[in-house]
Amino acid sequence: MTDTDTHTDIQEALPVERKPFQGVRKVFHVLASSTFPLFYLYPPAHLFHAPTRVVLLWFSSFCFVASLILDLFRLANRRFNSQFMTQYAFLIRKSEANRLNGSTFLLLAFTVVIYFFSRPVAITAMLFLSLGDAA
Repeated sequence: MTDTDTHTDIQEALPVERKPFQGVRKVFHVLASSTFPLFYLYPPAHLFHAPTRVVLLWFSSFCFVASLILDLFRLANRRFNSQFMTQYAFLIRKSEANRLNGSTFLLLAFTVVIYFFSRPVAITAMLFLSLGDAA
């Protein structure tokens, strides 16, 4: 037996650290991110005079820019970041404390998909991302 085999055996014998329960965060993310594809699939046509794609593209773009600005401000201001992470700890991973939030990337992906792809492809891609992100 070599030193590396002993080291590996010791690591395997150590108890596995369990991740904290993230059910609330995952359920929120699935519900919140599913609103975009569901809105695209079942548009409330009586609310807007513009095509659904245009409305959703503007809305997703606005949400992305707002999320990006909030993230950049949060990352530039330690005090605000600390308060923000404390207030929304149940929705945000600890690993996102010092980098852009995952929802910013999700909103960017939704905006790109809505812009470049047909309605059926965009809806399918957004639903896959919404459900797969939580897994």
